[in-house]
Amino acid sequence: MVATTTKKLVGVPSGRSDDYNTPFIAWQHIMEFVPKGTPVHMPFYNDGLAGEYLEELEVNYKHKKKDFFDYQLKNENGSPMLIIDNPPYSIKEKIIETLYNRKGQSFSLLLPIDTLARVYMKKYQKNFQMVIPHEGYGFFSSNGHQASPQKCVWFCWRMAPLLKTNSQIIRLDKTIIDKFYDAVEVQKKPRKQREVYYDCLEEQ
Repeated sequence: MVATTTKKLVGVPSGRSDDYNTPFIAWQHIMEFVPKGTPVHMPFYNDGLAGEYLEELEVNYKHKKKDFFDYQLKNENGSPMLIIDNPPYSIKEKIIETLYNRKGQSFSLLLPIDTLARVYMKKYQKNFQMVIPHEGYGFFSSNGHQASPQKCVWFCWRMAPLLKTNSQIIRLDKTIIDKFYDAVEVQKKPRKQREVYYDCLEEQ
């Protein structure tokens, strides 16, 4: 879920927004690697729609409207809780740095693939992997505005045990679509009773 972190966006250019929802298919792709019952922290809230998607995927998630930089969730044994989310891109470097420097923190962030070319990524190559979907993803704001599509992939750190491989690049097969999802709330009925639309843009 792309979401602002309240007071931490000082200096962001006027008119630029991080508040876009992540399509269901993106969560489905990454959560296939997470064993059922594993606690997952999603620290970037936006409008909370991502929580609905993870409920449908039967994920044991934690998703609260709090400032990411002000708190950290841990498992019962004291280890850092697994973080999987779509962060605000305007401060993605600071978020990567924060999570990478947490001892024992496993995390996966959905980011534009061109993030890999940033100079600062040289500092974060250890225990790094990428999960690359066949499809591109479409993102929508809460009011229905569609962002320009871009190729995004899951950047993963310290997740080899979950990914079950040490390969740096994991390419996903083309997804067989059996449902269609939109990232925009259109009704107040429970999600499973709503008409929804597919917002994942097929890669040309």
